[in-house]
Amino acid sequence: MCMRHIKKRRILFRAHVNQRGVITIPHELRKNYNIEEGDLVRISDLGNGVLVMNHSRSRVNEVANRLAQEWQESGESLSSMLEALHDVRDKNVSKTF
Repeated sequence: MCMRHIKKRRILFRAHVNQRGVITIPHELRKNYNIEEGDLVRISDLGNGVLVMNHSRSRVNEVANRLAQEWQESGESLSSMLEALHDVRDKNVSKTF
């Protein structure tokens, strides 16, 4: 990205800090960057009074949903996976003793 393009997109926003230190991120930024309630926002102190915020969303639900769909499509269920796990455990226990 060229510097000219970056300068065109640069917009300053104001955010209020309440008594407990909670910062309200302006609606336009939340909308543009798809920041939702409960999302993690990392704040970095650059040492000269400048803070940089980086939005990061947990992908746990996305991965869990994808795995559940793959298991369903392959005919797997939680019961069948637990049964297989118990079988493997039983075989390993019998080898140990």
